[in-house]
Amino acid sequence: MKAVEPWFFMEEARLGAGTKATTAGENDAIRRGNLYHSAVYKALRLEWMLNYVPNNSPWTLIIEPWFRTHKWKLRSPDAVFLNRDSGIAIIAEVKMNWKDGRDVKLLTQYLPIVKSAFSLDRTYPLVITGNVRGLRHQPLLSFRDLLSPVSWRPGDPTPTLLHLKKVS
Repeated sequence: MKAVEPWFFMEEARLGAGTKATTAGENDAIRRGNLYHSAVYKALRLEWMLNYVPNNSPWTLIIEPWFRTHKWKLRSPDAVFLNRDSGIAIIAEVKMNWKDGRDVKLLTQYLPIVKSAFSLDRTYPLVITGNVRGLRHQPLLSFRDLLSPVSWRPGDPTPTLLHLKKVS
């Protein structure tokens, strides 16, 4: 997978659920989705700080990064685990409920965009969800398995991490 045009990381852009911004007229489903995203981001940051940062890991966690083209097309995956030293990244999409097809944008857009923006050798997908009903492959069950997707190959099922978090 290769991006058709070059993409650029917009390091200063801060938008989305991670900013805890709300929208006027936000319905309950959007509010619950944003709360779930925020809970996952909080858990990711905590897990990252406890298990990777103290070990001087070459991995960096970027929550809701924004990318653009020269023509200002904009895209933002939910999270990127970046290892510049190894030239690889894991791109995560957060979904409250798993469903067939929810990984299409991740596989067809975000993998090549992140690869282009950071000039990486390889990118890998990860779906983080609170409900795996209907999933036909074994989900990852712990944040300890966050780096498991680096064994993924195109055509394999998208690695899926089950993250249970009650959202009120």
